[in-house]
Amino acid sequence: MSELSHWLRQVRDAMKAHNYASAAEGLKQAASIARRQGDRASEGRFLGNLGVVYQRMGRPEQALRSFDKALAIARAEGDRVTEEGLLGNMGNILRELGHYDYAIAYLKQAIRISEELGDIRGHGNWLSNLGLVYDDLQQYSTAADLHAYSVAIARDLQDQRGLANRLDNLGNSYIAQGDYASGLIHLNEAVEIYRALSQWHVVVQRLALIGNLYCELARYAPEQIDLQGFYSIAIDYYQQGFLVAHEENDRQSEAELLRSMGNVFMTMGDYEQAIYRLIPALQHFQFLQQHEQLAEVQRSINMAQSYRRKGR
Repeated sequence: MSELSHWLRQVRDAMKAHNYASAAEGLKQAASIARRQGDRASEGRFLGNLGVVYQRMGRPEQALRSFDKALAIARAEGDRVTEEGLLGNMGNILRELGHYDYAIAYLKQAIRISEELGDIRGHGNWLSNLGLVYDDLQQYSTAADLHAYSVAIARDLQDQRGLANRLDNLGNSYIAQGDYASGLIHLNEAVEIYRALSQWHVVVQRLALIGNLYCELARYAPEQIDLQGFYSIAIDYYQQGFLVAHEENDRQSEAELLRSMGNVFMTMGDYEQAIYRLIPALQHFQFLQQHEQLAEVQRSINMAQSYRRKGR
């Protein structure tokens, strides 16, 4: 077995075992051997993979340095496909580090190359990621435009997983602008796709989020009838989420959703229904040994029982 084959086998075995430190060492050795042999393309590939490993290790600065070295090689070799991917990945890391101007610059370069290469899938990915940068910058209108474009691409590609994620992003951008109607349309569509994909944990999360949004709408409702209507819709979404969580034996989500329903019924003044939801929430938190949540729910139960006795 050659020296290079030895290190590459180490990388494969280490990645299977999620031993990223060992994988990183193997890739560094492989890159060094490729460099000595004058194999620039392989060196660049190993450095790019090393950057990915550093990302998984939570070392973004080291990942950037590896990607930057790989990028220089890709450009020297005229490898535009690799250049696009590296620029996009670097843009994502720069966003995570809060270097937004650089993130925008790198992602725009990746977008431009994807257009030149006719890489529709990559084009949609980088547009979506650029939208997230503008979300972080609170430039939600620009972000929504980018997310809408990426949603259209995912639809054309029939990429259901990508579509659900991008609908989430688009919905969140609209909601951040105060356009709840548009935001909820997109979030609800995302939920249905997650259902079809059997991503039940995500379904529960999104149903809870939508319930929270209707509670927020209720707080600003101009009329009492609108307020009660929004709270009723919120409870319906919480109940849907609870049923999915129960089916999946997700006790944490069950507890949180029962607590949410109980709190809404408290706000509506229906203390009987509040207690009916809060007592099982208490039992779940007790089972989970989450003492802070347990104490909070117990206080809510005591308050509901007190109000019920007073006939409020």
